[in-house]
Amino acid sequence: MIPLVTAFAVAVGLTLDATLPYWGHWAANGLVLVGWLLVFRAATRAERRGLVACVVLATLGEIFLCYGWGLYEYRYGNIPVFVPLGHSMIFLSGCRLAPKAPAATWKVVVGLTVPAVLVLAATGVDTAGLLWLPMFLACLLPRGTRHLYGTMFPVALAVEIAGTQVGSWWWFADVPWVSLTSMNPPLCAGVFYCVLDLLVLSTERLWLREARPAATDPVAGRAASE
Repeated sequence: MIPLVTAFAVAVGLTLDATLPYWGHWAANGLVLVGWLLVFRAATRAERRGLVACVVLATLGEIFLCYGWGLYEYRYGNIPVFVPLGHSMIFLSGCRLAPKAPAATWKVVVGLTVPAVLVLAATGVDTAGLLWLPMFLACLLPRGTRHLYGTMFPVALAVEIAGTQVGSWWWFADVPWVSLTSMNPPLCAGVFYCVLDLLVLSTERLWLREARPAATDPVAGRAASE
């Protein structure tokens, strides 16, 4: 259910945002918000913590990447409400779908991405890929998360292609600070989703580590409840 709700909300939300006047932008925000609430209701308690953490971290990341670094811009100059909500829905959908993907998914993704990044960089079309690719490979270092990031990378690229094609946002050809070039969207746009997922999973582990003493120590448990 969760991946289906996510796919519907993202697809229809982008369509509303792209094809209707300004009120369609807010209709997209409302639709994705409803979808997010449905996903939140269907999620487990642990998954709900991840959804909330993802919304917060995605919002902070959008502020930095869009306004701080200036990598891309949204059509109305704001950060749409549906973007951080969509990020969190895609994150949970990836967590649900990754175990069902073939074991070699991440290897195939890496095998296709590395030569493509090198070719695009050599031709000057997307030299920023040389910066993003090592970040993606670093996300794959922990064995336990390779399946998730290997799945999220192409899914995120598909979302980026859809969003840029309809004009909801676009990536600038020149990357500030580092004098590199970028496609619209960059081939390695999925790395930002992978890093976001990494931060969310790290936050969840931190919460669990802090909650464990309260659950196992009667004194700590009483203190937390008072």
